[in-house]
Amino acid sequence: MSQLDNNIVEVTIFGKKYKIRAQADSDYIVNVAKYVDEKMQQVEQSLDKKQSEIRIAILAAMNITDELFNCQSANKDTINTIKDKTDTLIKSIDENIEEIE
Repeated sequence: MSQLDNNIVEVTIFGKKYKIRAQADSDYIVNVAKYVDEKMQQVEQSLDKKQSEIRIAILAAMNITDELFNCQSANKDTINTIKDKTDTLIKSIDENIEEIE
């Protein structure tokens, strides 16, 4: 049996229990499920009137995806900043080495 076969975690999302089979650590799966549940609860609370669970799930998924895209953009900006600083540092080192030689 693989680890996948042995790692089944029961989680609750938006009042419904699900058995999740995954290779990830059980605590990680529980935390992911809690995050999704919290996002769905937030969406439901932000709406003026009762909506279907599927609509709430879709809106929560869009909110989570927006967070992901923002993080990816921030990471790309950070990587570009590091690259620029590294290039500047390398250029400075090269110039100083030429002066020494």
